[in-house]
Parts: sequence; structure tokens; C-alpha cells
Amino acid sequence: MPTSSLPTILTQNKPGTGHWRKMERFVTVIIGMHGYPGVVLGADTEETISGYSKRTVDKVGQWKNECLCFGIGGAGAGHYADALADKIAIKLLQIKVPEPNADMLTAVIEQLVLEFHQDHIFPRASASSATDSAVQLIIVVQPLLGGCAEQGQVWVWQTCDSAVTHITGERGSRSYTSAGIGSHLANYLLDRLFTSAGGESHLVLMAAYVLREVGANISQVNKEPYISLFRSNGTTEWFGLYELKQFDEFFKEYDRLIKEVSHFVFDPNPEKRCSLPDRQMQQYILEVRDAAEREWGNYIASTRRIHDYIRQSGAQKSAGQQ
Repeated sequence: MPTSSLPTILTQNKPGTGHWRKMERFVTVIIGMHGYPGVVLGADTEETISGYSKRTVDKVGQWKNECLCFGIGGAGAGHYADALADKIAIKLLQIKVPEPNADMLTAVIEQLVLEFHQDHIFPRASASSATDSAVQLIIVVQPLLGGCAEQGQVWVWQTCDSAVTHITGERGSRSYTSAGIGSHLANYLLDRLFTSAGGESHLVLMAAYVLREVGANISQVNKEPYISLFRSNGTTEWFGLYELKQFDEFFKEYDRLIKEVSHFVFDPNPEKRCSLPDRQMQQYILEVRDAAEREWGNYIASTRRIHDYIRQSGAQKSAGQQ
């Protein structure tokens, strides 16, 4: 007697997720910018894991010994970016050469990056695995003489996979670089807006503006940026979310200025520009410039008050212990 067939059960294979470490990655923008007063290194603070989990991380680390002051920012596969940045930091901290030079450091960084990829990245043969393991770093190094900065010397490198590029900022070459998922928009903005001839306020405000725009337009980049400033005189300064928020109103005014200037310049019919004559447009530009100067001045005054308070508190504490 024939038996009835078993019911057919249609199943859909669950896509393999792979090892969670394989899928962890930074989605970020990191900017390194050369300017007359020094170099800024900026980043956002969001890391995404496997496309669904997010956490806040510091993507830029800073270190210092008696010969070097340096910062390293990492984009790409988060665990690999951290591991490579740590290897480079450890090696740079071991350098005790009284007068290090850019060529020597380029050779050191190239060797470390190549060895790291040979040990950890290249053995992952498949193209998809290699993509999941991609790492980009931006490295800023300031040589020191006797613990003090060598005037005007700040060096920048970018790594992409096993390649290392020294960003010299010399005439005819690009004086900035960026890495991560927001880098295309960052470079687009910097191509059009940044000049290395600007002062410290231009350097910091331009980095803050670019990070703001990338955070507003790239979903995987968050809106909590921070910036490290390496001055050519050897001092460093850190700008967090609180400090950068102070410039929001100025940035809104700057956006309005760009729109007005575009209308003023590109309108083919001069008669339509009667409502905004040349003198009024010139005055508007000066007003926005003055707003930038005012906001930057407010920041400097606020920072000075904080430093004075810390200094006075330290002095009072020392006097009380005597």
C-alpha cells in the first residue's frame, strides 16, 4: 500500500553573518589639514558595527615623548585601525633621535603598515574579506627639540591599505586629506573652501564647518565632532562638542551668505539684483566676516578665563599645602 509523501517544507537559507569582528568598522570622516599656524586633525565620534549597532569612540589618539608629539586617526575596520594605530604609536614613542626628519619617519611608517598588512590583511584572500578589513589612517607628527617644538615643523601622512602618502602641503600639492565614508564630501568642500594661507581661526573654523556638513549629510557620520590643533609653536589644543557648538550661529549665517553670493554672481540679469546692490553685498560679506571674528574672539576669551582659573586654583592649592 503506497504511503503518502511527507509534506514539503520550503525554507529560506539564513544569510551567514560571519564573525562579528569581521564586520566591525568605523564609518567616519577624519580630516588632516595643513595651514600656516599648524595642522588640525578632526573626526566624528560614531562607530557602527555590522550596520546596526552604534557606539561612541575616540577615533583620534594623541601621544608625546621628548622627541615627538603626534596624533593618529583611524577609519575603516575599527579593530584593525586601532591595532595598526597602536603599533605605530608604540614605535614612534620609542624614537629617541634628537632631530628626527620626515624621511626617516616615512620609512618607519611604511615598514609598519606593510608588515601589518602582510600579517593580518593579505592572508584574507577573498575580495570581500579584504574590503571588510580595509584601514585608513591619518598621522600628524610634530618634531620636538628638548621637549619644545621645532618652529614650523608639522608633518602629515595618510595610509590607504598598504600605501603611505606624505601630505607635504607644499605649493602645487594638496594641503589636506580625509579618510572614511565621509571623505568624498569632505574633500569636495575643502577643494572649494580651504586655503592653507589662512590663520588659526580659518584652520579650525573650516575643519569645524566641514565636519558639521558631513555629519548633516552622511547618515553614518554623527554630529559630535572634535578637533585636535597642533600649532607650529609646539602647543596643542582640543576642541570638543561644547566648544564647536559655539560657532553654530555663525555657520548658519555663512550658509545664508553663500546662497546670496550665488544669486548675486550667477544671476544673468543685473536688473534682478537691484534689491541687493554691490555696496550692500560688500557690507553683508563684511558683517559675516566680523561675526566670525567676534565668535572666535569670544572663544579665545573664554579659554583664557578657564586657563586663568585653573592657574589660580593651582596656585591657591599649592599655597595651602605650604
